[in-house]
Parts: sequence; C-alpha cells; structure tokens
Amino acid sequence: MPEKLHVFHFYGVNTHSLGSYLMGLGLLAACAQKWPNIRGCWRDGHFVLLMRDMSEETILDHLQSAWQPTEYSQRWWATSQKNDTKEKTDKRVWEDRNNRRDQAVRLLDSQMVGLRRNHFNILFGTGGNIGKRDLAKGFIEADLMIKKYTQRSRPWLRHSLFGEPIDELPDFGNASTWFVSANKRFNSGQKKWFKDGKISPWSFRLALEGALLFRGSSSKRLGSATRGQAAFPFVASAASPVGSGEVGKSKAELWAPLWSQPATLMEVSVLLSRGLAKVGNRGASWPHEFAVAALDAGVDFGLEAFAPFELRETTSKQVYEAIPREIVSVTESNRNDSELLFELLPWVDRLPPEPRRSEDKGRFQGLRGPLESSIRKVAASPHEPENWRRLLLLIAETQGQLDRNKTWRGKVKPVGFLSPDCFNRCWPAPPPEIRLVRAVASIGTDSLYPITANIFGVETSSNNKNLRFTDAERPPRVVWFQTDPLRGLAAILERRLVDTDPTNPSPLSSSLGLTAEDLALFVSEQMDIEMIGKWLAPLSLIDWSRFKPEPGRLSEEPSSVTCLDGIFLWQTFFKPFFSPKIIRFGAGPLFPEHLRPKAGLARRLFYLIRQEEWLEAFALARAHYLASGRPVISFPEGIKVNGALLSAALLVPLSSRDMAHGVKRWLLPAKA
Repeated sequence: MPEKLHVFHFYGVNTHSLGSYLMGLGLLAACAQKWPNIRGCWRDGHFVLLMRDMSEETILDHLQSAWQPTEYSQRWWATSQKNDTKEKTDKRVWEDRNNRRDQAVRLLDSQMVGLRRNHFNILFGTGGNIGKRDLAKGFIEADLMIKKYTQRSRPWLRHSLFGEPIDELPDFGNASTWFVSANKRFNSGQKKWFKDGKISPWSFRLALEGALLFRGSSSKRLGSATRGQAAFPFVASAASPVGSGEVGKSKAELWAPLWSQPATLMEVSVLLSRGLAKVGNRGASWPHEFAVAALDAGVDFGLEAFAPFELRETTSKQVYEAIPREIVSVTESNRNDSELLFELLPWVDRLPPEPRRSEDKGRFQGLRGPLESSIRKVAASPHEPENWRRLLLLIAETQGQLDRNKTWRGKVKPVGFLSPDCFNRCWPAPPPEIRLVRAVASIGTDSLYPITANIFGVETSSNNKNLRFTDAERPPRVVWFQTDPLRGLAAILERRLVDTDPTNPSPLSSSLGLTAEDLALFVSEQMDIEMIGKWLAPLSLIDWSRFKPEPGRLSEEPSSVTCLDGIFLWQTFFKPFFSPKIIRFGAGPLFPEHLRPKAGLARRLFYLIRQEEWLEAFALARAHYLASGRPVISFPEGIKVNGALLSAALLVPLSSRDMAHGVKRWLLPAKA
C-alpha cells in the first residue's frame, strides 16, 4: 500500500516576500534535523510539509525547544575579507578557509566565492553586511528575543508559520532587506513621518537558515561568460534600466525556484547546488533569459515556476530591498514560443549595454531595457497577443534607433528576419488593416530587395536571410513615412520603380496577396490608416517566404463579392501593369510575353495617376490592352478619385484571379 503522509499547510510561508520564501527552505531544514525523511513543496503560493506520524504541535515544539539553527553570530571571515579588499585579491579568505571545518566552510560558501577577487552572494550583501544591516547582529537579536520572551514566543511562531493575527510584534530592524513589510512606511509626502515595519523574530531566524542553502560552487565559476554574481544558484544580473532614473537602482535578481512535488532537504539542496537554468546550450545570466528558460523548460526537472525578486535600492546606495515580481511558470507546452524568443537573444546581447552606476546615468541609451522587459512579459504570459505585439513594436523601434545613429550603425547588426510564427502569436484573427500590411510587407521577400530596405537603411546578403546596415548613410531608397501612411506607401512604390531597370518586370513580387474585399475597404477609406502606418515597419522584419497560411485563408479563388465598383474597379484597370504576376485570362495570359508590362511603363502610369491625369493614364493603359488584343470600354467621364489613395493602393498585392476578375469588367465582349 502507498505510504500515507500527513500534510501541513503553512499559509504564512509564501512568496509574497523574499524572506517568506526563504522561511520555507529554513522550515524544511529545521525539521529535517529531527525527521530526515520529511518532505516539502509549494502549493498554491504557500509552503507545505509532508510526514508520517507527526502533528502540528510536534513541529512547533521541535522548533521552539529542540532545533539548533546554524550559528551565524560570528562571521569568522571578516578580518580576512577586509585584508583581501585592501589587496584586491581573494587569497586571505581562501587560506583561512583551508583551516576551517566543514560547517564553517559551508557557511562561507553561502557568503562569497573567490575568483581572483571575492564575489559576494547578493542575498548577504558583502559577506553578511547589507549597508547598516548586520545579519550577525540580527541573528543574535532574534535569538535573545525568543529566549527572553518565552510566553510570547509561541504566538510569534504561529504568526510566522500560519499568518495568525497577533496583538503586538517586537521591534526588529535587521530584516528589511528580505521582508518588504519590515521597511519604514512613510506618510505620503512627509519624509520625517514614518512607522517602522515589524516582523516576528522567528521569521528572520527561519529565513536566515533558508538563505544559507544558496551556496556558491566552483563549477559555477568555469564559464567564460559567467559573472561573479552568477556563481550562486538562480541569481541573475540586474535587468537593464528602462529609464535614466533607473540606472544603478537594481543590483541583481533572485529567481527563487518553486516545486510542487514533495522533496526532501537533500533533494532541495541538490536542486540549489545545480542552479540549472539555461537558454540553448548556455546558462541564463539575465532576468529575461531566466524567463525564456522557464518558458522552454530549460530548468531542473520538477520545477513548476519561478518567483523572481529584484534586489533594488530604495532608501540609500548601500541598502536594498527584495521587491517581488511576477511569477513565471515553467512549462513544456510552449516550446515553439521559446524558439521564437531564442532568435532574439543574440541580437539583444549585441545591443549597446547600459551603465550600471547611478553616477553614469547621463550615458543611458534606452535600447536594451525595454526589449528585455518585453521579452520577460512574453515569457510570463505567452498566450497574451498584446505582449507579442508590444515586443514586435519594440523590435522595430529599436531597429529604427540603430538605423538613425551613425555610430551604432557601424557597431551593431540589425535584427535578422523573424519567424512568421510571431505574426500568428500577435494576431490569431488579424483585422483587415493587418492583413493589408502583411501583404505589403511580403513584397520582395524572395529577392535581394525586400520592402524592409525601403523602411530601414539595410541590405541583404546573397542568401537573402541576413540583414546588415549599409556602410554609408541611410540610402535614398529609405522613403517610408509612418506619420503619413498614404504618402509613405506611394513613396515606396515610386522608389522601387525608380530603382528598377525600365526593361525589367515590376519589382513588386510578393509572397502573399490581399483579397478583393479587403482592398475595397482600403480604397473606399474604411480602414484605420494610422494602424497601417504603425505596423508596416514591424511586419517588414518578418520572413514571409516561410509563412504557411491556414487552408482557404489566402486562396487564389476569385472574390464572391460582385459589387466591387467605384475606385476599386478603377484601380483594377491599372493593377496588372504594376504586378509581376502572369495573369491568366481565359486560355492564355492577359498580356503575351513580348507585351508583358515592364517597370518603365508602370513608372509612367504611376506619375500620371499621382498627378490625377486620368485621361492620359487611361489612354496609355488602354493602348497596351489594345496591342494585346484586349479591347476595353471608352474612358468613363466624371472620374473623381484621390490620386494619392490610388497610388498607395497600387502597391498592395492583389490575388491574380481577383485582378483578372476586375479586368474582365473593362473588356468589350468578343463578337460572335
């Protein structure tokens, strides 16, 4: 029969603060002194213990009477550390370490790791001092309070473990780094009016015991890219600031692991000693990389989530508090999502780094921080399309900033073409405006002249997969105007026609085409033009040659709508001259091979249409139809069309069958 275990829920031990999280580890370590097989895990945001033949009172009795916490009243390495700091080395501490017993060595390993210099565990500040907060004094103070106030000790303990209300807590001021509730609480706008937060001494005692499990190891120091802080498990470097006022505020982040399967202290110790979180084949170093590792399940088996805590300056430069951040779940069901983010990480790593000291905030550039934050939000909530859209916008904005800065253009590569799966994450059901932008963005994807080259100062390599900034200034072909989308679309069409040899076909080959219904909405001015201007640059960064539309979504079947008249019908008359597609009409092509429209003819038509010279434009196109044996009706009188709108519409790819269906209405019926 399976073993039956008693389950004990400790609702006061939760992930609301770093100290409360550390209490869970400390509680497991304390109980394991008496019950080595006791197991612990996290359920619904609080800590749970599981054990046979045990009661709630036996746990409380053990903690209050029999538990021997790890001695932290003396930091034996303090003198050696001070000498090493003066000499800028780690030799004194390591020489002293070789003469210590195992327990003393384990205590040191949780504080610092030597790597030419002593690198400190951010949980303990600089070897046990966090500004004016001395953890050794806190240990002594908590021990004296518990022993002195024996009658109050039990209610304090129950308050710590179960969150039971209590009339009064003692003044205890050395724990506010881990416990946000222990910070001073200022009256709004009044610097001198404040109230000291209070916690139970049992909370600090258990949290300190749990923090000592985060020991550094020599294996964590072998990677050439590993920073000093990364010598300790699940510790990430500080995220890049998103504003100049944030420079130097964040020190690091602890990504506390949460597991839902019961584990013994030995198993938890192994988990913390490994500290496994990787992106691809390397360890995660930044918070956004930890988030991607969680999304990709690139962590130890059995982890359910991470509870990130940002260690951040709030009152002074030497004092920082652990601010809880959004919990990130670990899952394997979103592997495709993580692969999309993997493509971005190398590019983000190459962006200019931000300053780390507040004195250098004048050098803030603002490139990495917003991207890192957005990647983190996507990894935390990959099913939210808004998070993906925000990330795609930031990528385009960052690309534009690099493009407009001459120094950055020479040092940083542009982002490569993104997977079209990004589009599906952004818009599971795209609106007509986005479908139009998608069709325009696919122009030139299969050539060395993608439309992104008209938006950013980039050029493609021979395989059309890698982008690079042009060596000189932004070339003349960059003509996109986001603030005036109609003018910008027309400018792109004009520039592509100018850059193409007049004897070559139209340079508007595309991977995707728009339906007649959507194009009719555009030319009848029923679309949100600002949305089109907002999204063309981001969607131009996607490799549309790899896009696989859903069956029937982008078919070449002609539109079933028969009332497509007015300006839509007018633009279909000119559309074949701007499309490089061979339009099938009856048994053969619309134009014979020797009369296929070239870029030179399309350019002449474009200028006439933009200037609203309708009679001349109609005559030029009609002559070409007649030369191909396709007589058309006479010029319709009373034409009133916005030339700028029609010029922009001619850039938008239309399916071949819809073009043929529209042209058919212009042709005279053949004689019997």
